Amino acid sequence: PHYVRGLLTDEEIQSVETYDEMHFRWETRRQRLVAQTLELDADVVSLVECDHFEDFFQPALSEYGYDGVYRKRPRHSSHDGCAIFWKRTKFDFVDQEGVDFIDRVDPETGRMTKDRCALLVLLRSKTHPSKRIIMISVHLARNPEDFAQDLLRTKQVAQVFRLLADFAGRHSAEDPSGGDTSVLMCGDLNATNFSKLRGLSLAFAAITSSKVHPFMWDAQDVPTRATSVTTARNVRIDCLFFQSSRLMLINCKFLPELEDAIPNERHPSDHLPLLCRFRFQSELDRDMALARTWFQVMQYPTCCTAPPLTIEEQRSAWVIFDWNNEGTLTFTKLRRAAQFLALHMDHETTPGIFARLREAEVPC
Repeated sequence: PHYVRGLLTDEEIQSVETYDEMHFRWETRRQRLVAQTLELDADVVSLVECDHFEDFFQPALSEYGYDGVYRKRPRHSSHDGCAIFWKRTKFDFVDQEGVDFIDRVDPETGRMTKDRCALLVLLRSKTHPSKRIIMISVHLARNPEDFAQDLLRTKQVAQVFRLLADFAGRHSAEDPSGGDTSVLMCGDLNATNFSKLRGLSLAFAAITSSKVHPFMWDAQDVPTRATSVTTARNVRIDCLFFQSSRLMLINCKFLPELEDAIPNERHPSDHLPLLCRFRFQSELDRDMALARTWFQVMQYPTCCTAPPLTIEEQRSAWVIFDWNNEGTLTFTKLRRAAQFLALHMDHETTPGIFARLREAEVPC
């Protein structure tokens, strides 16, 4: 640009223009972005800040067996948004929903300010028709280094939680079998402390909504290195949360520890892609997880951070402790269940478990 003349030498300007031509120009990067996506070979793909959906990404990935949906962000001057793709040999599309985040409302005019969005897609497994997933693709407010923006990001995630509860509830009611539906959320959170953001959003959503989806309580973050490296920052701002009560994390693609800014000749985006492999948990897997949660809450009630259990979940956990279906819990049964669940019994706190059961009038 002309405004850099006098600030940069001609050689420096030429160097910048050459680098831009090699690594930033859309015509150069677009095929490399598709090639990287295909190399990852994921069954489900989330792309945020995705533009050229209809004229490039959708036809390009469709050629290799992917179907996809898209939601443009509400900012009129921007053409990007959230996109989700899936292999048509692995999943059937069921439904989609989206939300444009309401960041603020003018108290006098009622005019709403909207800038970012989220996209939800419900997919049914072709190999296991009883299994469904809800994939959430999200892009939150910018400037991860600005902690004042955390409040805005909190409000945005809370809106996702509320939409998820409505969306999942509607489809659970429409599916006579209830379906076995797992939730994943991925995207650019633009936050450096995911736990803090999740905790604040959970509290905000619980206060402002009567519906609560279990994902709010048992969402587990996949650990990674920094995902965005530029000349100005080296941060982990991209996430993949999964519903740990229904999905088991099997493997994660190793992210390189970058020293140079991206995009570059090896990485076509300014964000590194996250790739994880999951397995649907069996009913026994879930019951054992519930039993571990019950045991931890009962043994350490004041310091356990486990999510609350529903009445139905407590009944499922109880089956593992009441091994012979006698309707009572004994020390021998508790010890046997702890061994089965690979849990440590603290003999100093174990008596407290039975005291709390007697208070609840549970036979023991």
